[in-house]
Order: sequence, then C-alpha cells, then structure tokens
Amino acid sequence: MNKPLKVCLIGSAQSIHVQRWAAFLTSRGHEVHIFSNFPGEVEGAKVWLLYSKKRYGNLAYFFSIWRAYRLLRALRPDIIHFHYLGGASIYSLVCGFLDFPVVATPWGSDIYSKQTLKTQLTRRLLEKSDKVITTSQAMNNFIQKSFNVDSKKLVTYSWGIDLNLFGPASQEDKLALRETLGIPRSAFVIFSNRTMAPVYRTELIVKAFVRAKKEAPNLFLVLLEGPPLDPRREKYREQIKQMIKGSSESVKLVSGYIPPSVMSKYLKASDAVVSIPCTDQRSTSVLEALASCPVVILSNIPPYLELQQEGYRFILLSEPVEENLVKAMLAVQSVPLSRRERWLQANYKLIAEKENWEIQAAKIEREYYALLERKHQTGYQRK
Repeated sequence: MNKPLKVCLIGSAQSIHVQRWAAFLTSRGHEVHIFSNFPGEVEGAKVWLLYSKKRYGNLAYFFSIWRAYRLLRALRPDIIHFHYLGGASIYSLVCGFLDFPVVATPWGSDIYSKQTLKTQLTRRLLEKSDKVITTSQAMNNFIQKSFNVDSKKLVTYSWGIDLNLFGPASQEDKLALRETLGIPRSAFVIFSNRTMAPVYRTELIVKAFVRAKKEAPNLFLVLLEGPPLDPRREKYREQIKQMIKGSSESVKLVSGYIPPSVMSKYLKASDAVVSIPCTDQRSTSVLEALASCPVVILSNIPPYLELQQEGYRFILLSEPVEENLVKAMLAVQSVPLSRRERWLQANYKLIAEKENWEIQAAKIEREYYALLERKHQTGYQRK
C-alpha cells in the first residue's frame, strides 16, 4: 500500500477546483498545504497566506517569492502541484533551488494569455515541471507547439464531475428548486454558469439576452457575479450591472462563492446554460452543465469541438457574436421538451461512463506516485 503524501497545492484557496482537489487528497489520507494569494479556508488542509493579490495586484506574487521559498524548505513536500499557471508561476523560480517534484495543471486562459511577462513565467514553470496535466488534447497540442514542452511530460486527464451532485432532475424537482432559489416557475431560464469576466464574454451574453427578451418575454437570466476581485476587474462587473438595470426583474444576480451543492441546484433549475468563453480547457463547469441541464450553448473553441466529436449534444455557435447568440436563445425554446430531455439523458450517460470525478482524481494521484518512483530510481534525494 502506498504511503500518504505531503502535497503542496499552489493556487487560490478560493477556487472551487483547488478546494475539490484538496478535499479528495485529504480523504485519501494525504497531508495537504495550500499556498494562496487569496484568503480562504479549506477544510482538512492548511492554507498558507501569501501577499494579497487584491491589495497588491500582480506585485503580490513578486513579494511572496521569499516566503514561498522558506515555506517549501520547511515543509519539504513530496509533490508541488501548481493549479493555474498565472502570476503564481513565478514561484517556479524557487523550485529550481528545491529538488521536489513539480506538477503543473493549466486551466486555459493562463496558457493562452498574450501578456509577455505572464507567458514567460508560464514557460519557465512548464520547463521546470516534471509533469504537465492537461484536460484536453487541444490544450496538449497547444502547449507542445507554443512552449516546446516535451510530449513525455504531458498527460491528459479530464477532471470529471461529482456524479453524486450533478445529474438530471425531474420536472417536479426543477420547479421545486426554482421556488427555493427565487426563480419564476413559468419562465424559460437561461443560466450563465461562468463568473463575470471578459474571457467568458459576459457582456455579449447580456446584450443577446436583452435583445432576445424583447421577442420572448418569458426569458429569465441567471448570472454568476463571482467572488470579489481587484478594482480593475470590478469595473467590468459594474459595467455588466449597468447593462442589466433595465431588465432587473428578469435577471437574477448570484454573488460570492457558489459551492458545488448550490451550483447543481441552479443547473437543474435551468432550461439552458450558456458558456461562450474566448478560451477554455475541458471545463468542469461545462461537463456539470451537460450532465444537469437539457440544453447547453457553447462557443466553437477546440476543447468544445472535442466534446462534439465524442458525441455530446449541445448547440455550438458557428461564431460567438451577438446575432448568433440571440437566435440560439430564441431557438431553444421551440425545441420540444421531450427532445431536450433525450439530449440530457444521452449526455449524462456519456458523462457517467467517462467523467466520474473520483475515478479521474485517482488517476492523477497515481501520477504523483509514479513521479516519485521515477525520481527515486534516478537518485532523487531530499535536500
């Protein structure tokens, strides 16, 4: 039997992905430490707060280098696992002085970023990493081409979803959930299940909804605002809020952090989900929507095209522009309920077969052990 590991996760303690991964590891008996530039508590794990990103902006990562180094020296983890290759990639600079195995998990926007410094930091982390875990072949190909990463270091695993939470709901349960969530029972509910941010094209979703609402008065939009961010990002959210002022009775704004148990309720209560980001990976959010909601509207980016090739049923916008999204929002209402339910059942069957979170997480855990074994075989020793 493999011994429990000491794992250091580098990422936001506020991220549901980091929280979920920490919960899985602790449930398997591993000791989990999280280095975070965002405050938060994660049950079962020790969160080490670095300089605040909200207070210091991107300088928070630079200021935190020495603290990250000292903590790693003291903790001596078996594995260092970066979640999201953004500003925190700078901590890879200290990993060069500490011979602990490094795993990197890009999320999408981090590797597609066109910011020169961010790209260079990401490149440095990918070079330093012993294993790079992607969620789609499209992302795998992009990393090989753009960052010249050795294909032997790359492995692709979907994160999967929690099948205990996400899945189809009966029409009776759907209406009951709407009452508890403050959503009109008779409305046709469209849910934007990604937080307000330019990468998710929230402004385009709102513009299309306002136009579609004029032709279909029963439309209702649920928007995720997300957690508080730095002032520059908050300006974007204020712009979105101004855009929906004239339709406030037909829009529900959900702020703060949404745990999976609540997210599953919003998905089951909705008639359609829209996710049209500029870039993405094999998104857990999209998989959760496909498992729980009858209709999903997606943008035509490579990871979503992969889903289409695998047999998932959804509406793929030929181009993510306002006119196309308006047409999609109006068209889904005319699709018979029985057909929408067949789409949902077909999607859920595929997800149940291929996207069980516990199975997928165990595969990554095995990568940890395999990485440590290879390190020991080549004379790896702790400093």
